[in-house]
Amino acid sequence: MIFLRLYVDLINIVKNIELIKEHTKKDVMVVLKNNAYGTSSKELLKTLSYTKVKYIVYNTFDEYLKDKNYLDNFRILILSS
Repeated sequence: MIFLRLYVDLINIVKNIELIKEHTKKDVMVVLKNNAYGTSSKELLKTLSYTKVKYIVYNTFDEYLKDKNYLDNFRILILSS
């Protein structure tokens, strides 16, 4: 069996979001799928709360329900039910 370990640099995520916002002069929508692909959407949402991200996009309503306690400062878009 092969195990894959993924490291997510939250500081670089913040830097990339700010760079995109600066370059485009637009709001950024962050798409969270499958618990951030298993890397913990909770930690990512805590980090995003320090940025100026306004929108979080979920693929399904069930995915949204798992994170709803961490979404006070975001607007939500759900793609399917």
